[in-house]
Amino acid sequence: MNKQQEELKKLLWDKKWRIFSWKLYKIKNKDWNVIPFIPNTAQKHFYNNKHKKNIILKARQLWFSTLIDIDVLDDALFSSYHTNWIIAQDKDKAKDLYDNKVKFAYDNLPVWLLELFNTRIDRQWEIKFQNNNCSISVWTSFRSGTLQYLHISEYWKICAKYPEKAREIKTWSLNAIWPKQEVTIESTAEWASGDFYEKSIKALENEEQWKKLSDMDYKFFFYPWFLEPSYSVESDQILTKETIEYFEKIKWDKWFIKNYGWSFSKWQMLWYQLKSEEQWDDMKREYPSTPKEAFELTVEWAYYEKELWLARRQWRMCKVAYEPSIPVHTIWDLWWAWWWDETAIWFVQLYSKEIRIINYFEWNWMSMQQIINFEVLNKDYNYWRHILPHDWRVTEYSTWITRESTARELLHNVEICPNVSIADWINQVRQIFSRCYFDEENCSQWIKRLWLYRKKYIKSIWKYIDEPDHTDSHWPDAFRYMAVSFHKLVKEKTYKVTVQPTTFE
Repeated sequence: MNKQQEELKKLLWDKKWRIFSWKLYKIKNKDWNVIPFIPNTAQKHFYNNKHKKNIILKARQLWFSTLIDIDVLDDALFSSYHTNWIIAQDKDKAKDLYDNKVKFAYDNLPVWLLELFNTRIDRQWEIKFQNNNCSISVWTSFRSGTLQYLHISEYWKICAKYPEKAREIKTWSLNAIWPKQEVTIESTAEWASGDFYEKSIKALENEEQWKKLSDMDYKFFFYPWFLEPSYSVESDQILTKETIEYFEKIKWDKWFIKNYGWSFSKWQMLWYQLKSEEQWDDMKREYPSTPKEAFELTVEWAYYEKELWLARRQWRMCKVAYEPSIPVHTIWDLWWAWWWDETAIWFVQLYSKEIRIINYFEWNWMSMQQIINFEVLNKDYNYWRHILPHDWRVTEYSTWITRESTARELLHNVEICPNVSIADWINQVRQIFSRCYFDEENCSQWIKRLWLYRKKYIKSIWKYIDEPDHTDSHWPDAFRYMAVSFHKLVKEKTYKVTVQPTTFE
């Protein structure tokens, strides 16, 4: 070992130097040339500000997997008895992360440094070091043991494409991490649904409330496209009116003002304009400018995306307390699905102009009598009106009794909701949405389903048509009954009480 190597060896105690010095780790650039790893602006910001639990919402090609996996490798090389795991969206991506991020960086360490480490296992997707009992594994899930470092790559895609795998990650992998250990979840996003979205929104809310984070809270990071210096182009092309208006809108976005507040250069705007002409509807998904854009449904197939997003931003998805002095209305729906009946009920209170949705339940394989006795009458609510869908007058073949008859026998003040067109239903839902307050805990299952309420896609013409897609969308579809019923209920009686309109926790 020469004198220069001796000097470098003395600096190995400093983790930040090891990662930022350009001396140890190498990567492949976009042209597949081997170059020293030099962190970009976004990578530096994340590394210098990261928490024990981190969630990164990002634009494409900002190279966060490269930084995080080099950090994972560094942890395995310079720690003791650490088990590190990287979760990818599928096997091909797992192989890519292992071969081109972890193993490539390790194999290209300086020779004098490689000599300090002895590998006990070196095989596809896994490497273990004999000298310090540390390991790195890359796969699509983790089910047992205890981890010191977990990196989940493209978690939104896992949640969207592989919901069972996402559930396994949530219940197994994330529970294998102790509070003091490190988790980094990073992903691009497409629309507002899934565990990645929920964790991102919760972390963003913590940031906006200036909450002091515990070791179990996720810290929110969002990295837009304009942080990448290469996303700029010099061109004689003229900026369009639409492009100028778009950037004027972004400059007044609250999140942008708080975190950046600068003006975009002409070359950045031209790059965005040219890229938009190529990406079309995928632009906001691939290259978002704000957190809202990252989850925005840029194709016109979501019925209630704007309304739901606004409800969350206005704190109308919160803790909504039951007020005993105000009557509770139940709104029902029932449909036939896969050889059994599905039933959904909303528990609603009206206060002034507010619609408080305090509870929601759904069941299958239960009779009307069981549902009423065990899920409605057993609650300590002061009921007023029970509103049933129009098709409940149909006679059940098993008993030759209508559901309406059963309900009227056990409940008071039963009414049948009128049947109106789907277009009118959806319009009435949008009209009342700004008045709705949702108990986020009790109604979480329904809120998730409503995000996915969408138009039907016709493959033969490659278009979405203005007709609901009923694939797993009956629950949000049934919310329309409440919208139709609301106009009738508010005309009959207005409640004035001396309590706070909504209780938040």
